[in-house]
Amino acid sequence: MRTFAILFVVFAHTSFLLPFSTENRHTCLQYFGFMGVEVFFVLSGYLIGKILIRLYTNNKVDFKTTFYFWIRRWFRTLPNYYLALILSTAVFYFSNREFVFSEPSYFSYFIFSQNLFSIHPEFFLIAWSLCIEEWFYLLMPLWFIFIHRIIKGGKNYLVVAMVSFIILILLIRMTGAYFYDLEWESGIRRVVIFRLDAIMVGVLGAYLHINYKHKWYQVRKTVLYLGVSSFFIITILHYKYVLREQGEISFFIKTIFFNLVSLSIAFFLPFLSSWKNPATGIVPKMIIFISKISYSLYLFHLIVLFFVITILNKVSPTADFLKFIAGWICCILFAAFIYSKFELPMMNKRDKYRL
Repeated sequence: MRTFAILFVVFAHTSFLLPFSTENRHTCLQYFGFMGVEVFFVLSGYLIGKILIRLYTNNKVDFKTTFYFWIRRWFRTLPNYYLALILSTAVFYFSNREFVFSEPSYFSYFIFSQNLFSIHPEFFLIAWSLCIEEWFYLLMPLWFIFIHRIIKGGKNYLVVAMVSFIILILLIRMTGAYFYDLEWESGIRRVVIFRLDAIMVGVLGAYLHINYKHKWYQVRKTVLYLGVSSFFIITILHYKYVLREQGEISFFIKTIFFNLVSLSIAFFLPFLSSWKNPATGIVPKMIIFISKISYSLYLFHLIVLFFVITILNKVSPTADFLKFIAGWICCILFAAFIYSKFELPMMNKRDKYRL
């Protein structure tokens, strides 16, 4: 899932180099970019949810356990993010001869608040989804602790916390969509406060996997059929109301539609989590490789594409397909380099933090 998610995103951002019509390029950018990020949200919730739920199951539901979770998560995500932010600042200066942080509001990038309640700026645009994830990692444990203390623990406090969180964010999104004329893409989809529930759907999947393991695998094929069917339906809805813009985007598409997208992606989890990694074969190895470098690939691919296209434009301004191939190769190679020389060493530092 992670591999397909990152391939979707990179394809969306390189599709303008393919010999499509302008309309088809726009469709590729909107659809593949949208679906790729939505898969990342649900999958992140599922993987991180398993970690936190097991932490709280084996340890106290307290701030010590939560701080341990935060430290390990920050070692995983922050170093790469800040490196990409520095490189993006250099690229911006290189292309515009202007230092982006001369505008004080851009310092919000350092605390992931640039799209907390409002539209994400055009600079380092890929960071909008990372802000949603980072705020979720911060708020999710606090919400669990809050609900745990409110209802005095109990066996089902996690279910109450997850469901109430999803409902709360949905109500916030409904309020924003009803009272304000928010644009679907930049005004809702990319704003932190409106999208945190997407990741919590993945966490709910992790809870079901951990606590109902036998049933989880027993229903995997049935749920997969539901996933395929619902994925097909939301693709049609997205194409008709978002891509084709057939009339004003409805209240439903601005609100509940996002939950249906997350749910349809989550329906794939039982089936895919039952797969075993093959020991041999070039395709499985490539899938695992792309999965490992996906975070670096997500963060740095636009920076690499900028330099590749700038350089090749001086050689052959019309050779778009060459730029497409060269862009993909350079993005993957650069991401692999960052993963092995920077991301992995930084991740390994978190091993010294133990409960």
